[in-house]
Amino acid sequence: MIAGDVLFGLDPRNANEYWFQETSNSPRVESIVFPFLTNPNAVFRLEDFVDGAWYSLGLFNELTSYEFGPLGVDQFQLFVLDQTDLLPLQSVGSFTVELTFVSSGELSATLTETSNPVPEPSTLLLLVSGIGFLWAISVFVSRRSAGHFEPGI
Repeated sequence: MIAGDVLFGLDPRNANEYWFQETSNSPRVESIVFPFLTNPNAVFRLEDFVDGAWYSLGLFNELTSYEFGPLGVDQFQLFVLDQTDLLPLQSVGSFTVELTFVSSGELSATLTETSNPVPEPSTLLLLVSGIGFLWAISVFVSRRSAGHFEPGI
């Protein structure tokens, strides 16, 4: 591979999270151009792996680019989100990602596709009602211990 642009075609098959990881001695990624998607609500979140932890580099619209810097990176994560609620986008068609590399060399990398399911509304309702119930109990206990509670006849 010669330093410069390489296109990667992805067919997500219900995936919305991508982890790109190079093996040692591969040329590092200098920049990425985010693809065009047919869903108008799509937005991309990019993360970089630094000192053993993932860090968000921000949210990006279609056809924008991000420069990792002159030293490049050897791994990053890309998430496809719905910009209205920033939850994982469930319906993503095939797309192409453009990567630019710092130097020439043989590329050896792994691209892992995963799916991060969106919680069902009933699950969120159950969570909110459980938190509300716990709050009500704490208010009841604190008022009772403070002497503000008078039981009815």
